[in-house]
Amino acid sequence: TSDAGAMSATAAPTDLVVENGRVLSIEGGRARLVAADVVIAAGRVRALIPRGARATPHDRRTRLDAAECIVVPGLVNAHTHSPEMLARGRAERARFGAWMSAVWADLDDLSPQRARLAVLLGAAEMIGTGVTGVVDHLRRFPMTESVLEAVVDAYSDTGMAACVPVMLRDAADATGRMVDAPHLSALPSAERQIAIV
Repeated sequence: TSDAGAMSATAAPTDLVVENGRVLSIEGGRARLVAADVVIAAGRVRALIPRGARATPHDRRTRLDAAECIVVPGLVNAHTHSPEMLARGRAERARFGAWMSAVWADLDDLSPQRARLAVLLGAAEMIGTGVTGVVDHLRRFPMTESVLEAVVDAYSDTGMAACVPVMLRDAADATGRMVDAPHLSALPSAERQIAIV
């Protein structure tokens, strides 16, 4: 924190100052809590100012009181499937195979609007728990450009950092049904699916 504390908080207009919190700091491989204000400008942390070191109060419009809180970097949800937000409460206590059979056919038919809604619901929940980045292993068979664009646009609108790897399938099982999509008898070729991505 010593280098960050020396940074000028006036290098860019201040967007937000998180005040009165305890900042999680890692120094020399050890974690400790430091009483400091976090100055954010142009969307980036610009300075950590030790409590009481700032001569003038921050503009009231840009303050967030973090008293009794620990200020940490945003968390990352490293694996989710956004369409499944719309499957909560369905097939409760079912084994995985039965659950898939109960929900995936409907999820594979999501419209772009419903795919967007699923992302926004999940993002609201994640942001509310401190998650600022997500890897959304997006499942929809077959994938469409309109659904993929709706998902990417929705994440962009949330302000979250998002990686959206698209789940692809083109293999059939011994019965001729698609692996992990038994409700489908065929899917576009792998080449076509990759071209959409």
